[in-house]
Amino acid sequence: DSNFQQVFSPLLPQVGKNLEVSAQLEHDGALFTATLYQLKLENEIHFNPMTFTNDNLDPTERRGFTLAARMTPASQWTLDANLTVQRAEFREGVYAGNDIPLVATQLGNLTVSWKPRSEFTVALSDAFTGKRYMDNDQTNSFIQIPAAHRLDLKLMLDLKPLSVSLDIFNLSDNQD
Repeated sequence: DSNFQQVFSPLLPQVGKNLEVSAQLEHDGALFTATLYQLKLENEIHFNPMTFTNDNLDPTERRGFTLAARMTPASQWTLDANLTVQRAEFREGVYAGNDIPLVATQLGNLTVSWKPRSEFTVALSDAFTGKRYMDNDQTNSFIQIPAAHRLDLKLMLDLKPLSVSLDIFNLSDNQD
């Protein structure tokens, strides 16, 4: 067809190098994990809502650590917790050294699960997201999005082969 015009995206493929080291310890039915990581990206793809286009960012880097634990204090109860502390920044270009927007420096989660019967589970989760720069604030010059907690509730019923769950997100109606 002579009316067909082939248009190629100016985007380059996002590529990266990831280095990760993890250690696990299992003790008295509890599982503890520690992970260190470094991720260097080239041509990270970012959606620009001003132009409604995807753009390549200057080279970026994320590095940090995550600590996680899973404990079963009683046969019907499980406790899961994790904490991530990270730095995500531009490595090169006009924004070198600045934080990457929308990436929080701290993340955490605490989930308590109760299983009164083998087919029924109730899980309450508190998710913490630390402060971060707003989307498209590569200059890091605007106010930051404040840290926030979100409380979620999940009810699960497993009647094999049928499983049903009810999720209520942001149970406390946190507006941050």
